[in-house]
Amino acid sequence: MSEVIITQEKLNLMDDFSNNFKLTYKLFEEEDKYQIEVVKKEDRQGLIIKETCRTDNINSYSDAVALINMFIKNKVTPIAIRDILEDFLD
Repeated sequence: MSEVIITQEKLNLMDDFSNNFKLTYKLFEEEDKYQIEVVKKEDRQGLIIKETCRTDNINSYSDAVALINMFIKNKVTPIAIRDILEDFLD
């Protein structure tokens, strides 16, 4: 699978338990299909925990851009992606 990163956004945040974490958003294109990947890296007392989720193929570039912008604006984590996609694509 060849991957091209079209955009990438990194946010450094802190959760309710004072744990530092970083969200990274990437938009990939392959043969006119698009996928968004969200990665959360969290530092818990020196232990790095990484969560990753990648969307299924999105057929429209404009839908993919709208989604990644919504993810970035709302600081969506990997665990929340499936719920948001259900609402967005319905």
